[in-house]
Amino acid sequence: MRSIAKSALYSLIFSVFLLAAGAANATDLWIHASACSSSNSAITVNQYGLSNTSSSAVTVTCPVPVTTQGLISLISVTAYDRSSTDDVSCSMVETDSGGTVLASAALSTSGNSGSLQNPQNPTPGHFLSWSSAGHFWMLQCSIPGVTASGASFLTAYYVGY
Repeated sequence: MRSIAKSALYSLIFSVFLLAAGAANATDLWIHASACSSSNSAITVNQYGLSNTSSSAVTVTCPVPVTTQGLISLISVTAYDRSSTDDVSCSMVETDSGGTVLASAALSTSGNSGSLQNPQNPTPGHFLSWSSAGHFWMLQCSIPGVTASGASFLTAYYVGY
């Protein structure tokens, strides 16, 4: 009986936490960086996301699922930047079916604190509508090379609608 009461209490606490966290659309997406890809073998995947084991910056490309929700209201990445010379920098890119770039927005970390950073591009309605037939989206990120402070990581990315 005690475990049922504990489960009910934990469920209640979790529900209150979700309500306090604020509203999110059902189509908002947090995507682990392991969904991204690169042809460069210096990119490694682990529980933290993607790290660059090279001494040079490496670019990764991350898929963004298409929805019919409408306009993007927020783009964010979660990254650990340990480079004193480069930032983890990303661009959200919209293309047509022929590969022509229609829109883009940039965001990057600031400095090399080594701690978690969440740079955002909160430009509401910056992008064209997702419902436009034949449009595709991707996030391209450059991860700095390893420094004396360690490897930089791209951990996750968020797309809010």
